[in-house]
Amino acid sequence: KGRHARLEHIGFNQDIVLALHHHDTTVTKPVILQCGKMGTTLVISRVPINLLVSGGAKKELGDLPLYAIGGQIIHEAFGNNEDGDNNNQSPTHLVTHQYGASHKQLIAWCKRIPIVGLSFVQALLQRSSPLQPLPEPKRYPPESDGNDFWQTPPNPNLWNSCTLLSIHPNGDELETLAVSAGAKCIPLYDGDGKAYTKDQVQHVILEQPNQCNYFGLVDNRRKLSKLLKALKVPCVMGKELARAVVQQRLLEDSNGN
Repeated sequence: KGRHARLEHIGFNQDIVLALHHHDTTVTKPVILQCGKMGTTLVISRVPINLLVSGGAKKELGDLPLYAIGGQIIHEAFGNNEDGDNNNQSPTHLVTHQYGASHKQLIAWCKRIPIVGLSFVQALLQRSSPLQPLPEPKRYPPESDGNDFWQTPPNPNLWNSCTLLSIHPNGDELETLAVSAGAKCIPLYDGDGKAYTKDQVQHVILEQPNQCNYFGLVDNRRKLSKLLKALKVPCVMGKELARAVVQQRLLEDSNGN
């Protein structure tokens, strides 16, 4: 109010960039511009650049002026929401020094989220104009770990016939990894993270259809692991789950069944 506005004519098929202040990188709602009282309405949405950092790249990335490109570091990992993540706050890229079959990197691979090296971020910052296209992630990979599967598209429906009874706390990366590979996860704990009782676990098992291919996602440090094994539920450990994702094969329990 009380300030003059500078008007600029936008030609046909002409691109312009509206700069965001560095405090506005979390904008989630589109900006709507009305051209005159009865004119065309323009809906402008920010293309998010949300970088999830893995391994030792955190310090180097934290020193870079990401606000200059409207980017931000995502400190929370992936959600296991089967209906999809929040597009404005979920990671768009995973930045790491080297490929490695960690849960975080395997989730990114399953979700088809580009895994890039720090050189990708440098290329983002070195663009002379925001009108230039974003760098191609494939040109800026992290250091190789000797595995070729990273360059092979994963099967998003690999475990769509599997149900995992999970004893892990809500938000655990193992659950997210299983869901990313197509499985359904049923938590054996309440909303506060309190483990189910034996009766509650038995009720969940009885609710599973006869043709359901279900497994217990276990951790020997947790008491529910012993209960699931006592109830003759086929169980898989985190390492077995990750190995099956890498090999793109169906799940097997600890006994190979």
